[in-house]
Amino acid sequence: MDISKLIAPIADLRTSVGTLYLYSLRASDLQRLMTLAGHNPTARLREFLPCIASLSETAKIDGKREPISSELVARISGEELEKVA
Repeated sequence: MDISKLIAPIADLRTSVGTLYLYSLRASDLQRLMTLAGHNPTARLREFLPCIASLSETAKIDGKREPISSELVARISGEELEKVA
C-alpha cells in the first residue's frame, strides 16, 4: 500500500495567489471546524482554509503541510472561494 496517496493533495486549484493544494481533513481540522465563529459561510471558509489548503504540495509521510497565510486568504476573490468550496 502506498501511504503517500493518502497524504497527497486531493485537489488543486489555480487562484490569483497561486495554485492552492487542497488536502483531506485531519482530526485537528475537524476540531477547528467546530470552533469557527459566525454564521457567514464565506467568512467561515476564509477562516478554515489554512487548515486544508497550502501553496506547496507534499506527499511525504514526514512532510508537514505549509498552511496558506491569512493575508493570502484575504486576497482570494469570492468567485475563487466558490470554486474552492
